[in-house]
Amino acid sequence: MTRKHFQQVAEIIRKRAEQDSQEFGNQSHGLLAEITDDFVRIFQQVNPRFDVAKFYEACGMDAEGTWVI
Repeated sequence: MTRKHFQQVAEIIRKRAEQDSQEFGNQSHGLLAEITDDFVRIFQQVNPRFDVAKFYEACGMDAEGTWVI
């Protein structure tokens, strides 16, 4: 996978998180957080230099993986 693929996945996650926030008014995103973590594990296996903090931020989380949107 390339950086472009990682960015596309992050965009999808961010859009879903924004939609959930608008629709449900909460920021827990429980299942979405689990799916995001699953992607992180896969991406780290594919690319040992994968930047988790940068990916989280692109998804709408802080560098530790807590939702900010």
